Amino acid sequence: MQTSLGEFDTMQELDKKKKEYEKNIFAILNQARTRININDDWAEKIKQEIYAYWLAKIEQENSILKGDPISNYQIKKSELAKLMEEKRQVVTRTIQRDIEGVIHPREMYGRNRTSEQREWRAFATELKKKRRVKPVRKLFQSYDSYLFQIAPCWLASPESVSKVFPLEQNLFDLVIVDEASQLAVERAIPFLYRARRAVIAGDEKQLPPFDLFQIREDEPEEEDEAISEEKSLLDLARTRYKTINLSWHYRSQYQDLINFSNHAFYEGLLNVAPNAINDPQHPPIRWIRCNGMWENQTNHVEAKRVVDEIRNVWESKFDQEGVYPSIGVITFNEKQQELIKDVIDKRLESDPEFLELHTSAHEGAKKDDSLFVKNIENVQGDERDVIIFSVGYAKDADGIFANFFGTLSMKGGENRLNVAVTRARKEMIVVSSIDPADIKPTSKYDGPKRLRQFLEYAKMTNSLNEEGQKAVLSEINPDMERITESKRVKFDSDFEIQVYKKLQERGHRIETQVGFSGYKIDLAIVHPHDENRYLLGIECDGATFHSAKSIKERDVMRQKFLEGKGWTIERIWSRNWWKNPKHEIDRIDTKINELVKQEVVQR
Repeated sequence: MQTSLGEFDTMQELDKKKKEYEKNIFAILNQARTRININDDWAEKIKQEIYAYWLAKIEQENSILKGDPISNYQIKKSELAKLMEEKRQVVTRTIQRDIEGVIHPREMYGRNRTSEQREWRAFATELKKKRRVKPVRKLFQSYDSYLFQIAPCWLASPESVSKVFPLEQNLFDLVIVDEASQLAVERAIPFLYRARRAVIAGDEKQLPPFDLFQIREDEPEEEDEAISEEKSLLDLARTRYKTINLSWHYRSQYQDLINFSNHAFYEGLLNVAPNAINDPQHPPIRWIRCNGMWENQTNHVEAKRVVDEIRNVWESKFDQEGVYPSIGVITFNEKQQELIKDVIDKRLESDPEFLELHTSAHEGAKKDDSLFVKNIENVQGDERDVIIFSVGYAKDADGIFANFFGTLSMKGGENRLNVAVTRARKEMIVVSSIDPADIKPTSKYDGPKRLRQFLEYAKMTNSLNEEGQKAVLSEINPDMERITESKRVKFDSDFEIQVYKKLQERGHRIETQVGFSGYKIDLAIVHPHDENRYLLGIECDGATFHSAKSIKERDVMRQKFLEGKGWTIERIWSRNWWKNPKHEIDRIDTKINELVKQEVVQR
């Protein structure tokens, strides 16, 4: 009795609140009470009922949301993807048709030809000549309009623009400049004069114009920090015009191949697809330690090991159709580049099996997929399935390590490293005669330090040490979230927490916020029979969904991007969840079982 009297004020306050409630509130509370079991979280149940009522109220007031808006949305999404693909094909066919119509005009061969038709005939005759062929520049002087109709788009180097095209202002409606970071401003003047509009594309974190032996007139010995001379066209354009950042990364099949550069050079801003598969037998980056010696700026032991790895890749990596992976070799200097080329040539002469592999790998291969051996200065723009990176530097015959890394130790040297370590599509093999700890960064520039960090990252990736990878990336980019415990569970919303708990109750193993970049999978179901693979990715309509810049990116491109990297994606909508969470979990459960059964059938 005393206890009850002590709660009298609380009971009065409750009665007062009940009088203030509207009928709608009582309806929600009564509905929640009928669904609450003794062990349930009653606060969560009431919250869910409030959400469901709120959704129903909004849908009632907005006729467009009535019925099944999610199904309608999915239909529209599929239609958008289909229309985008149809538009791409229509544009391609239209361009082909227009060009064919120009090349083969029906009126050209009629008897009563006009002066224009006769000119067309003369132009066609010039194109068919095999002797006394006019230079393209002279053809432009006589038939410029016809040439632009036949070939409205031209691909040319800055030097060839001056040699081929007449010096005419606004000759081209649009000029697109690629790799502008490597282009000196003075080399850009000829084609910019010919452009009505221009798009300058490049990456300031990659190679600048290489001017190691170039002398510029009136160049001051010490550059005034307040007055900076722009060396590349990209540098100049960035000071004058609005910049648009391209953040989607497509080249790398595995996030490990781009994570280092993403955090070391791009502040983690690149959108990188998380790995759908982590194969412990085939890590994306392999670390091979050699006992080479640095002699006359070359390393013979590494050169031989590089050629051994080329053979190993060709022997073990070709697919069921006999297609071999493309290979590129990158060195830090020209002497090591030439040495590796010599070793390859000698192996081709002395080893018939290697010669046969080399021939088979290049049969039917595109020029852009042939084996290359390049130094770090001239590899920008190249990419291959497998990149073999020969570090080269080592102790000399006296056991002394010079701790100097050529152009990497100079200003902007870190950008050269960035170019070298981002060329691989599927795999990188790092051949090194030094350990990361051997490098003592003494240069005032970042190149040597970044090399040490990359070698540490490569070793961690080789052993699939995810925590080690994160430690290296956190050292590089302090703003990156520091991970203090392995596979820590984290969520973007309460909605994700509820989905996570319900999936756990069904016996599934789930990892959250999978990925290193800002481009993460909300929930990923670990394969029940292989802990190194994700069977299914689940996305909730949270911050990532609503922050997309366009409908195409949100509803088509993102899904296509992830599926292209091996993911199967399902989405759970909050509206459907608040109305019937059991149905959504049943749907996901069914999808998981279907995927497992499909794999069994395929085997």
